[in-house]
Amino acid sequence: MSAVENVIVLIGDQAIPGYKKDPTDLNWGAGGSYLYLAFQVSDTPNPITDLTVVWGDDDGVPAPPGYDRILPDLNQGSGGKFIYFCTRRGGPEAPVRDLKIIAGDSPNIQPEQGWERIPVDLNAGAGGKFIYACQRR
Repeated sequence: MSAVENVIVLIGDQAIPGYKKDPTDLNWGAGGSYLYLAFQVSDTPNPITDLTVVWGDDDGVPAPPGYDRILPDLNQGSGGKFIYFCTRRGGPEAPVRDLKIIAGDSPNIQPEQGWERIPVDLNAGAGGKFIYACQRR
């Protein structure tokens, strides 16, 4: 069964063959670089089992143990907190099958049933829309 194999952040109108690009600008309404979540789905034997978000006041914020931090900073060029996606392979969770971004004018925005919202606003401290990554297992 297909699962997410790789996660990257694209800058501007960049596209990479074989990757799905979510159309939501991760800096929507906050200025800064145009950044987009992109991911590759395949029948990989080593899928991503969790996507999380870390943030802090400087670019040295570490990934949680067992996770890999993905560059660039999701608030690149917009001020605010330093925010990064992090991924983990293995662990107790089922593989991640799909990813998407949701955005709105309220921090209470929720994805439809079957999706898990990662509870960190990707525009934290920068203004703009409330933006959240979501994963489906």
